[in-house]
Formats: sequence, structure tokens, C-alpha cells
Amino acid sequence: MTDLLLPTALLWFDDSDKSLEEKVKQAAARYRYKHGKPPTLCFVHPDALGDSGEARQVGGVEVRAGRAVLRDHFWIGREASAEQEQLDELRKHVAGLVHCPDCPDQGWYAVGDVTEWEQVQCEFCWTTPNSFFNHRQEKQAEVQEHIANGGRL
Repeated sequence: MTDLLLPTALLWFDDSDKSLEEKVKQAAARYRYKHGKPPTLCFVHPDALGDSGEARQVGGVEVRAGRAVLRDHFWIGREASAEQEQLDELRKHVAGLVHCPDCPDQGWYAVGDVTEWEQVQCEFCWTTPNSFFNHRQEKQAEVQEHIANGGRL
């Protein structure tokens, strides 16, 4: 049963006359739409794999038998190792980022005293490609583009 533990998964039901490949591709498309990344693994009822019962690849998704999965159900998601690889990649990227020495990574700082101060654009934040500020700006732009293209968060 521990084989069925996927960090982020979708339980898909399809009792149509479509082929297993079509059903898995449709479930994978829904997973990708909902979670923003492609699935890597799908568990199905053992009978769905036919007499051989052997795992197979369908459009980049490994399809395996899962005794706990009901007929016509598809437990689709990403293996923990795939999630870990993505986290490791993100950690490497973040390790190369630098904090601003002039402001709290917000792109501006205040000059003057408490009663009369002026907001000044932080040159370090805006001109250093690997600053936390620029990284955050890039990610916000990616999210806005994703939403504008009909994606969901």
C-alpha cells in the first residue's frame, strides 16, 4: 500500500470505452492543468493492465498496477523522487541569490529622518541579476502570465 503514496495526486474516474492509453492521457492532462506540472506515475486496477499485468509507459507516465485502486479509477501524480528533484533544483537556484545590503529585498529604501523621508529606488535590487528582489519579480511575472493564459493556482 505504501506504493500508492504520492505527495500530490489526483483520483480520476473513467468508465468509458476508451483505451487505457487514452484514459491515462486524459487524466494526465487534467493533473497537469490542476497542478501545473506533468505527472510521472499512475496506479490502475490490476485488470486494466491486461493479462500480463506489466507496467508500461503512456505519454511519459509510468502506469503500474495498484491492488487498492478500484476498477475504472486512476490514481495519478508525481513520485516523491520527482518532487525531490524539483526541490533540489530550486534549492540550488536560491543558494545563488544574494540579499540586498541596502534594503530588505524590497527594491526601495527610505532616506531622511522619521518626520521627512523620501523613498529611493534601490540600485542594488534592480541591477543585480541574482538578487532576491529580481527573483521575486520574475516569479510574480510567471504567475501573472500563467493566470492570464487560463491557468489556475
